[in-house]
This record gives sequence, structure tokens and C-alpha cells, in this order.
Amino acid sequence: DSCDDGDVNTEDDTIDNNCNCVGTLIDTDNDGVTDSEDNCPNAANTNQSDFDGDGMGDVCDTDDDNDGVLDADDCDPLDATVDFSPGDSCDDGDVNTEDDTIDNNCNCVGTPIQTGPTIWNCPEITFTKADGTDHTLPENQDFFTDNVIITRATTGGQIFNFANNDIPTDAQNVPSGVEWAIGRTSDLDNLNFGGFREIIGRPRVNIVGLELVMHLIEDDIFLNITFTSWSRGNNGNGGFSYTRSTGGDCEGTPRPPQQPELDFLLAPTITNSNLRVISDDVPAETVSFHVFNQNGILIKEVKEVNTLDGAMNSTIDVSDLEQGLYFIRVVGNNGLAKTKQFIKTN
Repeated sequence: DSCDDGDVNTEDDTIDNNCNCVGTLIDTDNDGVTDSEDNCPNAANTNQSDFDGDGMGDVCDTDDDNDGVLDADDCDPLDATVDFSPGDSCDDGDVNTEDDTIDNNCNCVGTPIQTGPTIWNCPEITFTKADGTDHTLPENQDFFTDNVIITRATTGGQIFNFANNDIPTDAQNVPSGVEWAIGRTSDLDNLNFGGFREIIGRPRVNIVGLELVMHLIEDDIFLNITFTSWSRGNNGNGGFSYTRSTGGDCEGTPRPPQQPELDFLLAPTITNSNLRVISDDVPAETVSFHVFNQNGILIKEVKEVNTLDGAMNSTIDVSDLEQGLYFIRVVGNNGLAKTKQFIKTN
């Protein structure tokens, strides 16, 4: 018969053959400790160890040292003074490293600080500026860094650095901010660098297929570059193409991002006197205006125009310009830029 032996640590109490009321000990995890006395009733913990004394046995306590970091993430789950885990910032004590973090082996590891020049040796990309395309548009410019943006005017001539407002017709001094050498970056110490025209001579004759190294001077970056086409300039083509190495982590074949844009409204687009440049969202404290003729030559420049609470509403006097098609480029002090065209009438 069923009965009650009065022991909360037993269940299924029944009268045995000796007419005694006997129950079965409740021990869910079968570790020899009844559930009511077991600090881990659902996980075997025979010795009832409880490192931090919080009443929860070590085998079922997810934070054995009570330091607030779960054992699975804690680099020392039994030392409350060690509360860091993989991915945390740390200091490896080495002045020659940066971005120090705890690795998966709980070691503090930093990335060596690169000294000397940077060499881009990731997979090559191909850049092409088709004949007759507008060099003021970002899609026709190869954006290396904020300091170097390579393109070529529709009238041909040399390639030039759009970031520096180069004069495209200045063959001896463009592109500015870069220098060139014949060879590969693998032989960098033995290369002789100079200006584009100085090293290459006449591009139309010599440049296609020539293996070159390009040095971005201000950024101190070296990369391999090989021109694959060069259109004649006297027909107003201005096309060229090349393959070049890229920077980054060498995963896949990423192309460095094209220059981002700073959007604005230009009004009117046909004028004989003034232009208004308007925007309600300018992520820059100051902007500058650069006006180019259709040959890409800088005609007018207005520097350090202040924006107010992210808004821009400025007027530019273009009454002194000759009749024709022009381009205005707005550049923020954060590097954002965009170009639009307008027509000057008499």
C-alpha cells in the first residue's frame, strides 16, 4: 500500500514486506546526494564543490568565480581578478604594437605598427576611362586616397591628379603628388623615381605594357601599375586604362571605394550672373567651390565657405566668365565632393 514516510527526500513511499513505510530517495542526477541537499540536482556533483560559495555547485555554476564573466568566456574562471575574455582590449606592453586584444588563447596580442612605406600588393583591379567621357564625374576618376584621384581630360594630354586641382595641360608637372619608376615593388630599393613624363617619355609611344611602380608621396604608398591603353590626345579622346595592385586585407579582389559625394542643388543651371549652391545636408564644417571649363582647367575658386548646422546656401558670381559650358565642384573639408555643370550666357 501507498504511505508517507515523512521524509521529503523520498518519493513513491510504500509499505514493504516487513510492514514498514519505505520511500525511494530523490536523486535526479544519481550522484548519491538527494535533490533537496544537492547544490546541482540536475548535474552529478558528488563532492558538492562550490568554489565561490554561492550555493550553486561548480558543475552547474556558469560563473564559478562570481566576477561577472561567464566561465565560457572567462580566461580564468576560478580567479575573480581575471575578468577579461577573448576580444577584450588589453595592453601587451609593447610600444611597437597597436590594437592590442585578448586572443582565443587568452593571450594579449597586438598588431605590429608598420614603419616605413606601405606597399599595396593585394589583387589587381582594372581602371578604364573611356574616350570622350567627362573627367569631372567620379565614375571616370580612379580614387586612390583623399590625396590622389587620377583622371584625364577629354582633350587628352597627360593624366592628372584631380584631388590637387592640377592643370591638365601642364605636361611636365602632372600628375602632382605622385612619382614613378620603371620596375616592380619587389625591387623597391633599386628603383629610380621621377615625374611621369621624366620616367615614361611620350606616353603615347612608350606607356602601354610598361611595368611601373607608382608612389603616392603624401600617403607614402607604393603600388604596381601597368597601362593597357592610351588614346591619342589630339582628337579629344582622353581615354586610358591600366591594371594596378590594391591595398587592404587581400581578401578577394576589392576595389578601393570611389570618392563619396556631397550632394547639392545648383540654381539656375543657365545663368549670366550668379549661381546659388544649396544643400540641407552637408556633413562638413566648411566647403570650397571650384569652377572648371570644359577642358578641365580651373577658372575660379572660392575657399573655406562656412556651413551652418549642416546647411549650405551660397552665391557665386560667374558674371566674369565667358559664354560656355562649365563645371562646378563642391568639396567639403571631410573629403566629400560632387560636380555639376552649368551654362554661362551673355
